[in-house]
Amino acid sequence: MDGLFKAMSFMTILPMGARSRELRREDMRSVLSWMSSTGAAVAVAGYAAAAVASWVTRGRSGAFAAVAAVAGMAAVTGFLHLDGLADSFDGLFAPGDRPRRLAIMREPRLGAFGVAALALALMAKAALVWAFLQPVAPVGGASSAPWFLAPLALAAAACAGRWTMLVAAAVGPYARPDSGTARIFIDEASAAPLALGGIAPVALLAAALAMTGALHVLLVVPMAVLFATAGVLWGLVCRRQIGGQTGDTLGAAVEMGEILALALLVRAAL
Repeated sequence: MDGLFKAMSFMTILPMGARSRELRREDMRSVLSWMSSTGAAVAVAGYAAAAVASWVTRGRSGAFAAVAAVAGMAAVTGFLHLDGLADSFDGLFAPGDRPRRLAIMREPRLGAFGVAALALALMAKAALVWAFLQPVAPVGGASSAPWFLAPLALAAAACAGRWTMLVAAAVGPYARPDSGTARIFIDEASAAPLALGGIAPVALLAAALAMTGALHVLLVVPMAVLFATAGVLWGLVCRRQIGGQTGDTLGAAVEMGEILALALLVRAAL
């Protein structure tokens, strides 16, 4: 379980103790294997925030609860992945050579690409989460989705987003000439942690799909392939633009993977 605590310490702001902040290269296989599972804790924070918002509005504003869920999920990660998304889009799509793009990604100021990516991502996530918190009834009848589909969908999406990040990390290499916090994760990403890290998102996606029909469970296979493909494609884009991955690009992979998972679940489940 030491790997889980270290993964939680790195991926969230939850207090895991001083020992959990000591990342050694020999621990990385275990840490990477647990990294996808940390999404479950993020989903709990998001759903708790949604429940509080729903209580405040007496259940009359699913949109407000959805915004609260997105805010709760972002807060428990220290807004790290959203920051990475904005910095990545600012740098990757800026004119110039690779050193200039990497320098732009380290600047504290946000440019147009970063602001647009951040705004669109937040709006997309809130809209998709709202679909689970207050499902739209199908034509000719009421929605049959159980209430616990929402927290399960949040957990599945959060875990799938982190697995997408692992795939992107495996594409590698680390893009900067100096050492950064993410370098050890990118250097040690391999097939075994990827396979183990895929267990949690696949299981949660299958459970969410099972609630809406037995045949829907079969969709988990193409979904898993799609997440892996998305991670590889994002990794290749980063390699082309800046020569590899950074902590920012991995954070962006998490956000995009979550949006992809939520969109697929909305399409399949509602």
